[in-house]
Amino acid sequence: MNNEPTVYVVDSDGATRDAVRDLAYTMNVPCEAYISGQEFLDAYDTSRPGCVVLEVRIADVSGLDVLERLTTQGAVIPIVFLSAHASVSIAVRAMRAGATHFLEKPFREHELWDTIREAILLDATRRRALAKRRELDDQLAKLTPKQHQMLEMIAEGKSKQVVAAEAGVSLRTIEARRKHIMKKLGLDSTAGLVHFALMACNGHSEAVQKTARVSTSTR
Repeated sequence: MNNEPTVYVVDSDGATRDAVRDLAYTMNVPCEAYISGQEFLDAYDTSRPGCVVLEVRIADVSGLDVLERLTTQGAVIPIVFLSAHASVSIAVRAMRAGATHFLEKPFREHELWDTIREAILLDATRRRALAKRRELDDQLAKLTPKQHQMLEMIAEGKSKQVVAAEAGVSLRTIEARRKHIMKKLGLDSTAGLVHFALMACNGHSEAVQKTARVSTSTR
């Protein structure tokens, strides 16, 4: 699989495709050109990094529809919209839908150069964050609802004594449970456990939010 960042230009206008492709090659970045939104959607693998330079108005599948479908598929690749008929309303809709940039045609070469560079860097940042989140979710999946509940208490800064009192068990039991959690997660220190709990319970993972609801229902 090709993991090299690539510029994907999607535009029915051949001159625009050629201009973006020439610029990408000048930047030493591979480029793939597509004449329609559907052609791009059929070919693109969401695991491939880079950015998409996309015309808003495409006959078969509009640029906004392409963005919506990519979002539905869980794609994180940044979208740079181009438009020869830009309006405030279209730009607002594009940005609200998740586009990272919106440029008017004819674009200035240096502006698109900077935009592509920023978009590729953003894509790399997003993919690193996604990998960390998936790793976190995989670790959280090893824990029981009660263990998730304990993680929440740890993230709230509650002492072992308070956790024991709220759980209605002895301090020794709480210590044993904490050690069991640390063993499951491969952690070797209390500081590591606290750091993990803070990451898991502060909105960095969908999994912890789902299991937290389960924990609440079993109290």
